[in-house]
Amino acid sequence: MSTQPGVTTTVFVSYQRADTAFAALALKYALRVGGHDAFVDTGSIGAGEQFRQAIAAAVAGSHVMLALVGPRFEATRLHEPASVVAFGVNRSRS
Repeated sequence: MSTQPGVTTTVFVSYQRADTAFAALALKYALRVGGHDAFVDTGSIGAGEQFRQAIAAAVAGSHVMLALVGPRFEATRLHEPASVVAFGVNRSRS
């Protein structure tokens, strides 16, 4: 992450709500306290915003993407077209 004064690093935090929601929110607040900007879908997407478009824009505008994987995460989800986790990860690769 950036160590230059006045430069903010934007971090996109991808997570699975069933496993890592608490960790994602704790990470979001820790990053913000450290002077960085963090995107977590809960609280970062406005009412009426299209979810996938908001995720795509957030990924495109981020410097770093962190994917939180919990004990119940199934790697096969990364190949499911409807998976929000897969969508975020795939957008970060393009």
